[in-house]
Amino acid sequence: MTSILIIGSDSFIASKFIQKFDSRYTIKSVCLKETSFKNEIKVNNYFDIDLDYFKDVDVVINFAAIVHKPKIKDADLYDRINYQLPVDISKKCIKSKVKHFIQLSSVSVYGETEEVSVNTEERPMTLYGISKLKADKHLLRLQPIDITVVRPPMVYGGGVSNGNLEKLIKLIAKGIPVPFKDIDNRRTFCNVWNLIDSIDVIIKERITGVVIPTDNKDISTHSLVSTIYKELGNRNKSIFIPSFFRDFIKFLKPKLYIKLFGNSIVKSNFDKSDFYPKYSIEEGVREIVNELKK
Repeated sequence: MTSILIIGSDSFIASKFIQKFDSRYTIKSVCLKETSFKNEIKVNNYFDIDLDYFKDVDVVINFAAIVHKPKIKDADLYDRINYQLPVDISKKCIKSKVKHFIQLSSVSVYGETEEVSVNTEERPMTLYGISKLKADKHLLRLQPIDITVVRPPMVYGGGVSNGNLEKLIKLIAKGIPVPFKDIDNRRTFCNVWNLIDSIDVIIKERITGVVIPTDNKDISTHSLVSTIYKELGNRNKSIFIPSFFRDFIKFLKPKLYIKLFGNSIVKSNFDKSDFYPKYSIEEGVREIVNELKK
């Protein structure tokens, strides 16, 4: 049975991976905050992980990261956790003869491009994206270990995670009208269960390089909001914003315009014979709604 060491088992995505695949793999993990998972050690600093813990491990997956938060302006913090930590982990992997290192990255490394594929030029615009790309580039040059860099778009589903989609659902649940009626843009997401299934395939097939997992289905903001109202069991109260007002927002706040009304199309580079996502946006929204109702 393949032995896996997970760094950051107290992260949301890592917890879902362990929850689903604990019986398929021999998993041990490292966390900063204790969880209920077996074979877990708690550390005060991920840089303090003992080299012995990498012994007899086939695959290491790094879920630990400082995610993008506009309020955090500390470039050194992003650099330390999102770049220096993966580098430190990779050195320990190589010393311990670990076969495969999987790094969780993000499409944020491509910046604000409306259409992304594995061949898109990387132009990160945030401290998060810059630090992630720095780590990706370093890792992808490493030898002799196999390296996989996973770059999903916005991840959702799996219950409450305090992500952007969850925030939108909470806003709509309060009865606050949102300005997305007839917004016919295209956006790509990744259900958390599709993401962890893709990692499972990466491990089994030893897929290396940059991998972009998605739901393989784009959705408009209008359709997404309609789905949320449906799962909440509420009447759709989304409102129409005249085009001239949207143009005004685009002129004054181009970044806000892109977030609200723009396209964000991400093309997966998974071969369908290896992996095809099973979980839908409807299922993901339903999971979040059901969790919020508890």
